[in-house]
Amino acid sequence: MASIPNNEQELQACVRKAKRFVRQRALISGATRALPTKALLASALPPTFVAVDWDLSDMTMSLDHVNGMFGLTPQQIEALEESQRLAVQTAIARLVDSAVGKYLTKELIDVVQRRSGVTTATKHAAKYLPVVNGAVGYGTFVVTCDRHILECEQVVRAVWASRRNGAREA
Repeated sequence: MASIPNNEQELQACVRKAKRFVRQRALISGATRALPTKALLASALPPTFVAVDWDLSDMTMSLDHVNGMFGLTPQQIEALEESQRLAVQTAIARLVDSAVGKYLTKELIDVVQRRSGVTTATKHAAKYLPVVNGAVGYGTFVVTCDRHILECEQVVRAVWASRRNGAREA
């Protein structure tokens, strides 16, 4: 289980690793959107399994994984000592409609995507051209996750500032 980065080097390594992970997942997401995989899966799997929104599932898993890379999943936050947990929760509270440190739901993912500039019209327009659909899927994924990585970085920096302020007061 990862912990909150303690210095700039650790933070930048975490950011690079998260961006690399996001681009790999985005490539897979874009490729699966460009192929008619749902029709193929429908013949091999039960209908309830195929009804799962693959994009939502992949996005949820990826954002949660990024949270974990920064030590910011709900479970990791709960395991922190009280002063550090309070600093993390305060920093997260300042971020409006963020997925940092939260249990991810379909509604929260929709809000995060809208904030990243992803519109329903763009998603519907891409539905009819597979290559465009793949490109939109890749772009949506990268933009949403990159914004999330930036928010995680902001939370970590706020925790560092809180630690410095606490050390000065002591």
